[in-house]
Amino acid sequence: MTRTTYDVPNASNLFSVRAVRISTACSADNIKIATVSSLPPRMQNVLRMPMVEHSLQLWPSFQPYVHDTDVVYRGSRYRIFYRRHKRLPINVFLSFRGEIIIMRLGKKNVRNVVNARQGDARKAQIIAQRFAPHLRWFQERRGRQLSKLIEL
Repeated sequence: MTRTTYDVPNASNLFSVRAVRISTACSADNIKIATVSSLPPRMQNVLRMPMVEHSLQLWPSFQPYVHDTDVVYRGSRYRIFYRRHKRLPINVFLSFRGEIIIMRLGKKNVRNVVNARQGDARKAQIIAQRFAPHLRWFQERRGRQLSKLIEL
């Protein structure tokens, strides 16, 4: 279960949102993430909860708990999803364990995830490289917590 789980009253609409996954194979893949909402996706002020767990490698083995952090990069906000466990495979590209999923956040409602834009795969790689030191620090010891918002 993700840490970002919040109450979506009368959740009845399921649709997908484009995101970027930086995998342990050192690639940035465009993927679709299932998202739950109480109203149709064309409405902007409706809470949308992304269900990223099933898009992560080896989920739910090792650790089913998914962490998230919001980052700001060049005026745009993104949400990064990741896990912490010593048995996750090492990501040689970024020198931490596991993989990350990066989703763009809306401008009007910063709690909502929106579709990735053209060119976001390259930005996601840059964000991942700048976020990697924070994630390595977080993964070193239990009990450490990252800030909910990091400016890169």
